[in-house]
Amino acid sequence: MSEPSESSIIRKKMNPSRQYLVGKQRDYQKRLNLYRVRWTEDAEKTVIVEACRSHLNDIDCMLNENCGQMFKKTFTIWHLFHRIDEYFYLLMNEAELKAQGWELVQGLKISSIAQQIKTDWIVKIQETLKKLETPEPTPQALRETAQMLNSAAYIQNDCIDNLFWDYWCRKFFALIYTVGLLAALLLFVLSYYHTSFTLCAWSALLIGAIGGMLSGIMTTQVESIPYGQFWVSLLYHALVRPIQGAIAAVMVYWMLQSQYMIKIEPPLVPGRVVFTSASSSRIELPVTYSPPSVAGSFRNITGAKASGRPESKPDPLLVLKAAPGMQVYLYMLVLLIAGFSGDKALRYVSDKVSGRLFAEAEKTKEPK
Repeated sequence: MSEPSESSIIRKKMNPSRQYLVGKQRDYQKRLNLYRVRWTEDAEKTVIVEACRSHLNDIDCMLNENCGQMFKKTFTIWHLFHRIDEYFYLLMNEAELKAQGWELVQGLKISSIAQQIKTDWIVKIQETLKKLETPEPTPQALRETAQMLNSAAYIQNDCIDNLFWDYWCRKFFALIYTVGLLAALLLFVLSYYHTSFTLCAWSALLIGAIGGMLSGIMTTQVESIPYGQFWVSLLYHALVRPIQGAIAAVMVYWMLQSQYMIKIEPPLVPGRVVFTSASSSRIELPVTYSPPSVAGSFRNITGAKASGRPESKPDPLLVLKAAPGMQVYLYMLVLLIAGFSGDKALRYVSDKVSGRLFAEAEKTKEPK
């Protein structure tokens, strides 16, 4: 037995998943050699054998010559393997069709195809296999069985390819969110420990983006890229969660500061430094309200005050209480939760705000 050459793919270093593909390629090569010898005199079968040979050569090229490249064509390799697997049904004899037919039925039973489609195909395959139970099946029965198994295998393999693609997309997006989360956390830690941390709209944006990326990592929402449209869909799905989280956190922050629908007691003054790194010990500055002079410069004389009627302020729907001097942590927690919920928070806030605005408009409407 001859030893593999130095350039053989068997001598190359590769990860375990690539080793599985190489083993599958070697197995398919042996099976194809058997079919080639069997159907030497059949022109139609020879064409199918050559098609399989061409696919295996392409797989060998992608596994061997591109091993040093960063991006591997794994999806193409699996696609070609599945096409070869389907072609093999057209090259099988009677005994192989019976055995592989029952194996395909068992594979369909545990597949993730829709139950109705799965049941229909299983019944159809079983009816077709009964034609091979006769002592001498006709060539027509063999061709019908081979074509039926070929079509059923295509349905199963296409489902596997789609599931593999969706699984890869979810993991790829989770990786993107993880890298973005690490960068955002680094920025947050630098502002927290090495500069003066200010609770304002910009810090709310950062906390909301962190919550949005956490949602992308931890939630199970299916995010898949359609075939043929990669970069547009990739950029959209990679940016939509952090942007939604940031916008939701800013909206909730504005609601907290205006004490509209949600309130934290005691409140923090917007833009005030809540942490400082001037000393080695972490000191949180006391919370104070805006000076009367500042508040007085923004007075709004409403119709109720002008007429002498007492002004009534609607109570918030939710009041959260924190220990004095520690409410900044509650602020950050609420903003992180708002960023995590993202689109749900935006939808909820917009519905509540518009509903309350319409209700107040109805109350203050004066009859003509």
